[in-house]
Amino acid sequence: MGRFMNRMREAAKKGDMILLALCVIASLFGIVLIAGTTTNATVSENTSRYILIQSGCLIAGIFIYLLLTTFDIDILASQRAILFAFNTIFILMLLVWGVQGESGNRSWLHFPFLPFNIQPAEVVKLTYILILAKSMSLHQTRISSPRNVVPLTLQMIYIVVLIVGISSDTGVALIFIFVFIAMAFVGGVGWYWFAAAIAALLQQRTEVLTDIPEKVNFFDELPEYDTELFVHKKSKSDKDSSRDVLEKIVPIFEALPMWDDEHIMGAMVALAEAMEAKNAKVMWPVRIAAAGKAVTPGGAVEICRILGKDETLRRLNTALEKLG
Repeated sequence: MGRFMNRMREAAKKGDMILLALCVIASLFGIVLIAGTTTNATVSENTSRYILIQSGCLIAGIFIYLLLTTFDIDILASQRAILFAFNTIFILMLLVWGVQGESGNRSWLHFPFLPFNIQPAEVVKLTYILILAKSMSLHQTRISSPRNVVPLTLQMIYIVVLIVGISSDTGVALIFIFVFIAMAFVGGVGWYWFAAAIAALLQQRTEVLTDIPEKVNFFDELPEYDTELFVHKKSKSDKDSSRDVLEKIVPIFEALPMWDDEHIMGAMVALAEAMEAKNAKVMWPVRIAAAGKAVTPGGAVEICRILGKDETLRRLNTALEKLG
């Protein structure tokens, strides 16, 4: 017993006691509201039952929080395959023991031996966050790579389809989508993935999700491309003018004191003014040289900034070699 108490004291030191206190206060406030809004004698029995259940859950929640704090969560998170299987099996249980909730969705598990129902999606939400967080931490240095983003996205789609297909609970499914987007954004996934997704939804330029990596894979490696891409009538750009622009912009880029949107844009605009040409005449060849694609989710400025100064200069010099 003394050993157990020592572990609980250690957990209290490790855990976020302020967060725990706020949760306890919020729960107590909810219990007070339940008691205060049902003073009618006909419902007093149910009210007492609700208060007992909520109080019991509060005590259990505090205990579980302290217990989990003593456990190294990385050990659990590292078992991603097991957690993924658990998520699938837990949601599939709705096919056998699922019952409808107040919303009419088959989203609750009812086991005769338990005095309460369980919503699998709420439990799966926690394990899904663990899977996503661990996967992102393992690939943090290349989190925006297609080989990392696509599997994470497919996992999210799998869970969402499973929940909607079995329980028809689109509200819960949207929460999983929001969790994925929020964690991807905070985790450092490149903005161009979000831009590509928005373009896919609003402009229908991408028919399926697996097409997105093809549109952004140039960030990982410059693809092979034909120099005919430098020919663009609207920008009044051809191979000769593109070679001229790239020869002039390379030393300008090399001399930039800072590599950000403002300095990159200023350099290209200044060159266009010096050439007495429109900005597009400079930006088109720079974008083609940097991306190797005619259609990209961002413009020349954004692409150069994301690639970084050294990689941008390397690609521009590669383009000059191609153009002769």
